[in-house]
Amino acid sequence: MEALPNEMLLEIIKHLFLEAFSTALNIGLLLYSTYSLNRGNPALLIRTLASWPAHARRIKSLEWDCRPAHNNSLVTSDAFPFPGDLAPMERCNIAKALCSKNPYETDDLNSVLMGAGTDAYLNLFLSFAPDVCNIRIVIPSKWSYYRIWFTPALDLRILSNLNKAYIAGPMRIRNVVPLFLLPSLRSLTLDHVAHDRNRVLPGTFKWYQYDAAIQRLRKERSWVESFHLQKCSTDTVEIAQLMSLFGHLKTFEFEFTGHDKDEANTTITHFVHSIANQSNSLTSLFLKDFRLALDPTALKGLGKLEHMDFLLLDMTMMCGSYLQNTTVESLSSVLQHLPKRLQHLHLIANDPDGDELKPSTAFTEALHAIAPIMKSILPALHTIKIVDWDPLLGTFTCQTQVKAIQLAFAEIGVDFLWQPLDIVIKESNEDDIINWEGKEEGWVWIQWVNSDELWNEGRNDV
Repeated sequence: MEALPNEMLLEIIKHLFLEAFSTALNIGLLLYSTYSLNRGNPALLIRTLASWPAHARRIKSLEWDCRPAHNNSLVTSDAFPFPGDLAPMERCNIAKALCSKNPYETDDLNSVLMGAGTDAYLNLFLSFAPDVCNIRIVIPSKWSYYRIWFTPALDLRILSNLNKAYIAGPMRIRNVVPLFLLPSLRSLTLDHVAHDRNRVLPGTFKWYQYDAAIQRLRKERSWVESFHLQKCSTDTVEIAQLMSLFGHLKTFEFEFTGHDKDEANTTITHFVHSIANQSNSLTSLFLKDFRLALDPTALKGLGKLEHMDFLLLDMTMMCGSYLQNTTVESLSSVLQHLPKRLQHLHLIANDPDGDELKPSTAFTEALHAIAPIMKSILPALHTIKIVDWDPLLGTFTCQTQVKAIQLAFAEIGVDFLWQPLDIVIKESNEDDIINWEGKEEGWVWIQWVNSDELWNEGRNDV
């Protein structure tokens, strides 16, 4: 029992009071299917897997997040020590996973780990989870910003069966380049590709294996089909180069939050043209880049995407400059750059100068007026949706205008829809947490206020 991870012991104890004691028999095998770093010490589970290697193949999902639950500290580390009372077989199997030349003679595993690189602890855990297919990793601040991570994946010593990955930075594209070479990976999300001033130290970046990885990508191509870049502010030059190295990319999401003038960032026109490298396979594109407000003609580069039928386009900054006083002519001049075969168009068109998340009056009127000629601009269009906008939060006049727009598009066979912004509210009081996610259209949400609390607040104000 001492060799079992803490979370497994707690789960077993929780089930001991069930009437059907047989329920507890399969707990051990079920618990191995998912592991979360914030639930316990990884060394305990690694020790268990080193004793019973057959259990390792039951781990299918991994969440690696070492951030404290109630602490906003910028310094996070996923390092963990092994106890000194490891059995010989446990020590040998762990040393083999660390690629020790003499696993039977390795006494101090902790020293070996400390010298193996800042990402060695996660890599070690992954070596004991060969069948993991879904990972969600928040990069610890202690990881070296100057090196490539996940290098054992280059020869499939880890992540050989990975299907879906979510990595939260800050990070650079070069840090995670081995992931693009995984033959089983289909969905990759990189959240916060950015310079981190808290991690940039004097010295030079050491990208020893980057050039070799890129050469392999040119030959083998990446198998990733769904690539999501969220809160990206740098490395668009390298991202543009990567766009030609996907073998069958179907979905691409790009959210740019950086500066227009930067040696690590290419122009919006060049970047959009790089997306056209996937003209044979790309069907869905999510494009959120404020630089389009400076040059809407950059959208012409999307015309080569022969199979793209879905586009989400963030026009927020465009609505504050080029489309500030939107007319049918100015709106059509933007839409005419889009692929003619587009079937589903989602627009984020909130007024950046307004107090609420909604399109400007001028944009709404232009959208209504353009409905009769929309099919001449986008002949294959089936659906147009305004995202992050909830007419039910507006005035009655707003709602009647939306209905008029809906009817105008219905006359040409196009569905006009809207999608409210998902709201997540978390109160500081842990006993009173409110979550509003994916709220249902047409409903008004009411928060119940305790009458005693309201009375006490009134008395305090006196």
